[in-house]
Parts: sequence; structure tokens; C-alpha cells
Amino acid sequence: MDKEYQEYQISDMPSFIGWACHGILKQNRTTSEFLLNSTQSLLFSTRLSIPTILAGLEYINQRFSNKEIYHLQDQEIFQILVVSFLLSNKMNDDATFTNKSWEQASGIPLSVLNREEREWLNEVKFNLAVTKYEANISVLDQCWKTWVNKYGSCHSEPPSSPTYYTPEVDAYYYSSHHHSYSSPISYSQHSYSNPYPQHQQCNYQYQYQPQYQPTYQSHTQYLVPQPPPPPPPSYYDPAIVSVNYGGFIYT
Repeated sequence: MDKEYQEYQISDMPSFIGWACHGILKQNRTTSEFLLNSTQSLLFSTRLSIPTILAGLEYINQRFSNKEIYHLQDQEIFQILVVSFLLSNKMNDDATFTNKSWEQASGIPLSVLNREEREWLNEVKFNLAVTKYEANISVLDQCWKTWVNKYGSCHSEPPSSPTYYTPEVDAYYYSSHHHSYSSPISYSQHSYSNPYPQHQQCNYQYQYQPQYQPTYQSHTQYLVPQPPPPPPPSYYDPAIVSVNYGGFIYT
């Protein structure tokens, strides 16, 4: 994998992840400061590669795109993101974080991560091979490149007022639901400056491949940690292990 594909500006990625995740989960709203800040903090801690992030988003698509999803709390969306990235890291990277490291990076209790990981794997029958979804991941990659070329920190600033999705995105990425959903999750608010609009001029057909009909419920309480100091030079934190994905060990 070439160096260009691995590296990105962490400040650019949270808005793209929020846009993609809200589209997949059919959430008719802009990405909140909580989710932007929490995602940025997670990326600072984990240094996930672009392929791992895109595969994680596709895992969310495969599990949830064919479901009727009501309004999700931001904390629930963040938990879905964390577990999808946890699975993608274990499945697609040579060196992976322990679940304890994910607890430290996300603020989600270890017991919750273990439980949600087991439920996810059972629902998808451990079917996480990205080779089945290469077309979808390729489209996500093109959307990311379009996004960062237009709104990345090295380019001109986009309009200051965020807007919702464009018709091009609506056609393949989006449908709205207006129902209530309650969650007892508690969290701490953070300040995150989001310079990016919540839309994307990405004219690619993202073909969903729904296979599962799970029921997702979240009854979790956790606090997302404050954003860490500037990133260390190493790609991963000290707590990394090699994992045989055929046998999961819960720490």
C-alpha cells in the first residue's frame, strides 16, 4: 500500500466520516460537534489508515442499510463507528489494537465493546471479507478523494454555512425518517470547529448490498475523553497485538 493512501489530515476526516455514516444510517441532520470531536479524538488515538476507515464504513452499510432505522442519538452513532472500526482494524490490518486500547481511545467501557463486537459478528456470521464489497469500497474511496480535494485543509475553504446532502447524494445514499428514539447514554460536550459543509458532490453510484436484518439497540453510558495532545510519531499506540481473526480474544 502506497504512502499517499495511508496518510491524511486528521482534521479533514471527521466531517467525511460523519457525512458517510449519517447517509448510511438514514439520519436527516448535519454532523454534530460531539460526533466530529469524538471522531477526531478517536483518529488521533488510533491512526487508522484510510482503507481501514473505508472498510469500517462499508461494514456499517452491510449491517444497517437494509434496516428501518429511527432517529439515533449521536452517542449511538459514535458507538457504531467505534465497533465498525474495531472490526475493520482486526480484519484488515497487520497489527491490531486490543479491545482495552479501544476502550481507552473511545471512552466506551470494555464490557460494552466486547458485547457489541460479539453481537455484530454473530449478526453478520463473521462475514467481514472486504473482497466481497470492493466495488462499494472503491466508491467510498472516490467520494473521499472528491471530498478532500474540494474541502481539505490544503485547499480553499468551502462555504461557511453547512447544508444538507445534494440531490446527487440523495439518490443513492439517503432517506429520512422522522421518529423518536430515546437513549440513556450520557456524554461530555466538546468544542470542534467544523469548516466543512455537510454535502458532497460525489457522482458515484454506491450500490448497497444488504444481507442482514438485525435489531440494533443501545443502552450504554460512557464518557468520550478529551482530545489528546498532538500525535506521537508512531503509527500505532504501544498496546498492539497480532490477531488471528479466526479466534477472538476478549481482554
